[in-house]
Amino acid sequence: MQNNLEKLRIDLDSRNTTRGRIAELESSAESPDTSKMAELEEKLERREASLEKSRGLVRRELADAKKARDDAQKHLEKARENNTFEFETAEEQRLKAAIVRGDMLVDHLQRALAAEEGGTVTDILASIQEEASKIGGPFSLDSSRFGDWPGPSSSAAVSCSSWLQ
Repeated sequence: MQNNLEKLRIDLDSRNTTRGRIAELESSAESPDTSKMAELEEKLERREASLEKSRGLVRRELADAKKARDDAQKHLEKARENNTFEFETAEEQRLKAAIVRGDMLVDHLQRALAAEEGGTVTDILASIQEEASKIGGPFSLDSSRFGDWPGPSSSAAVSCSSWLQ
């Protein structure tokens, strides 16, 4: 995904640079050089075609992110139906994290598709990386509760050690 967003950023910057050159040529001379103008307009058409291919790749990433999110939602519903325990299982935590990631990716990829400047895509990439690092999973290192970690509870460990003595 990162490569597709980088390609989108590059294509946006290239297209905007070519548009800027055309505008400069039109405004700089009373009668712009027609051969140079035709060359730049042809270059702009190639840039637009490349940009559309990049957007197609991002659209595919968006569709994949939506499908993954929806699949995780369906699996979470099944896991909740099958859960006979009073606590949330690691599978449910994992699926919740996948849904949060999916929502985040869908939002960012939609913004990337609407972007008209390469800098916007750069900001989106940085935001994706920052937000993805904050999404925890089951038994993550940033868990705040002892129960988030696998294994016996401290009281069970104490009673087991006293039983062994």
